[in-house]
Amino acid sequence: MIEGWWACFHRLVNVRWTDERLDDLNKKVDDGFNEMRAEFRMVRAEMGGLHRLMIQLSTGMFLTMILGFAGLVVAMLNHG
Repeated sequence: MIEGWWACFHRLVNVRWTDERLDDLNKKVDDGFNEMRAEFRMVRAEMGGLHRLMIQLSTGMFLTMILGFAGLVVAMLNHG
């Protein structure tokens, strides 16, 4: 019998890793990885959409600035 303060941590465990239990564990791990891969695919698709939106917005702002500066140049040439 185990005595002392560590006795409360001691537990006799009879672990038998049968082929069936190992197969169940393997399936759980595979299912977890498949779920993770599906989540990553969804995140990548969402990020791709946001990337396209950012490119469209920045292109629109750039073209607006170019047209604004061109308008200023034309106004200065006509005025002066």
